[in-house]
Amino acid sequence: MKVLSICYMLPPAMYPQAIQIGRLLYHSKLEHHVITADLEHEPRKLGVYNDFANRVARINHYKEAKQLPSLLHKVLYYFAPFYGACPDNFKPWAKNVFSDYSAKLDSKAETQSDCIVSFGVPMSDHLLAMKLKAKYGTPWIAHFSDPWSDNPFKKHHILSKFINKKLEEIVISAADEVIFTSEETKKLVMSKYPDLQKGVVLGHSYDAALYPEAQAQAQAHREDGKTVIKHIGSLYGYRSPKPLFKALHSLHLEEPELLKNVCFEFVGYVAPRMKNNTDLKALPEGLVHFKGGVDYMQSLSEMSSSDALMIIDAPATESVFLPSKLIDYVGSKRPILAITPNGTSQKLVKRMGFATANPEDNSAIKDMLKSYLKQRQEYCQPLLDGTFDAVYREFSTEAILTKFDAIVERLGKK
Repeated sequence: MKVLSICYMLPPAMYPQAIQIGRLLYHSKLEHHVITADLEHEPRKLGVYNDFANRVARINHYKEAKQLPSLLHKVLYYFAPFYGACPDNFKPWAKNVFSDYSAKLDSKAETQSDCIVSFGVPMSDHLLAMKLKAKYGTPWIAHFSDPWSDNPFKKHHILSKFINKKLEEIVISAADEVIFTSEETKKLVMSKYPDLQKGVVLGHSYDAALYPEAQAQAQAHREDGKTVIKHIGSLYGYRSPKPLFKALHSLHLEEPELLKNVCFEFVGYVAPRMKNNTDLKALPEGLVHFKGGVDYMQSLSEMSSSDALMIIDAPATESVFLPSKLIDYVGSKRPILAITPNGTSQKLVKRMGFATANPEDNSAIKDMLKSYLKQRQEYCQPLLDGTFDAVYREFSTEAILTKFDAIVERLGKK
């Protein structure tokens, strides 16, 4: 079965989207012909899936659409209501691709596909797929890594928000199937379209083959006996470590002995303003360490060498996002401490048998830290008694790929 897969970002680009969707296509048993961007400005050192081009049937690279000068781009982005907002900056790219690729189909230089799969973000991928379906009648699946018009972290002008709602409705109505990465995202989006009988949930996956060989073994005791709890990934915007710093400050004042020989390590970019924090400055030297960014393979090694891993999400009434980092954490088989609101991540971490605390509840965060530091053996018990295993199996590459290929085959054979 020939599948036309449209994804602006794929390996070797170093974006979470490129890694997650690249993983799907890399391991899929179907014949994928790929449309993606030629990201010439991106560093080519992902260090994973380096033979991606050999694992898919064909890659059609299309150059990025010309952008405005950087300064003008930033000014318009922040002050012009519609600039890059309906749905994003990649609409000219999608238009150019449609013109070229449809000409190849019309001239028989390309053969028709049995199915189209588009991956957003960017949402312009879906607009491209929709135009191809409209012209050629090919069955089409739209995959959403994030919500579209309901995304709480995308601040739109009232008119651009209206336009995006209409675009979302048109896309979801036209697609033969829609994939979401969490049940909460599906409910949020599809509740607006109760008459449409579509929408399936397919989470991210981890690739067990990429972790260090020793990751399945019990964590070796460090020579200095130090306990290292790590957060892997960038922190900026609404996602901030300040709730952790506040809880650590309270714990340091109440039970300082608990924090002796403990280190909270941040591996990845942390916005400078988040480090300029009074609670952080009041903590003893060495309790918090900022390590800086690493590449993807190094990040998996960092996870596997930790005593525990920390999730930090932005405050929300309910979070519908399934962070790909959380699924990478699952693959490392380490205990997890999650500062996250009610929603997708919170439910998943609890299913694993670990604790969660709301970002706005200092007392709950402090109690979660105490639970781990005072009763480490009991806290890690879900890794030994089978509680964790069901989640580990559910998000493996094999499990997710079996579902993905089945969805595509079902649509492509119609």
